[in-house]
Amino acid sequence: MPMPKKDSEILTRNFTYLENNIDASHLLTFLFQRFIINDEDMTRIGKIVNRTARNTELLQTLLHRGDRAWSAFIAAMRDRGYTEVANDLFLPNNVNVSNPNLVPSVVSPRLDGGSENELTLAVYQQSYRESGEASAYTLRSVRTPANVDLQEQINIVSDENEQLKVTIEEKDQAIAEKDQTIAEKDDTIIKLNQEICSLNDKIERLQTEENKNTQKITELRKEVATLQDEVNKRLLKLEKGKSQATQTPNFQ
Repeated sequence: MPMPKKDSEILTRNFTYLENNIDASHLLTFLFQRFIINDEDMTRIGKIVNRTARNTELLQTLLHRGDRAWSAFIAAMRDRGYTEVANDLFLPNNVNVSNPNLVPSVVSPRLDGGSENELTLAVYQQSYRESGEASAYTLRSVRTPANVDLQEQINIVSDENEQLKVTIEEKDQAIAEKDQTIAEKDDTIIKLNQEICSLNDKIERLQTEENKNTQKITELRKEVATLQDEVNKRLLKLEKGKSQATQTPNFQ
């Protein structure tokens, strides 16, 4: 299934940048655990010796891994130490969507020209989905009268920036904790699967033993039936012998 157009456009636009700034081998396990790639993908990509070629193969694979591939790829980079690279993908020149319902965070302020009586203080905002994964940057403009101390306005925005950075850090921490919980659950699932396999092996051995015992019982029943027939024949022969002895005249 192809990646959604808005995601594939960002990936394609930054293809060369990603080829040169990540190492796919660091991301494979994370993406495998999120069911974005399969074991064949891991083996194929992991065997590629050249880092750039390895990155190219991963990126091309992600383009065909459906709706969740992009968000999982971003999460993988953040989890494996490529946070700066992930953030760069959402700089303003990469904006192609804007959702007012998403939680904003101020990234960097700049000044835009306004009318004679006012200035425009523009602030780039990074949007977050409910899952905590970054989705896009949007532009928010704060208009202020020109006669107001601009430094005061910048200080206000800077304070807001710091507060929102704290919020981002808290969200990142929450995401890390969730990832840890998922990893622990994955380990538990692996252990349970191992126990199930062990139990299945025991059941198979018991069934094999049961089949052998059933076969032995069948053979013993046949032997008993054969012996019973032999006993019956001998008893019949003895009875005939007694009968003949009784009917034979005594010539004494």
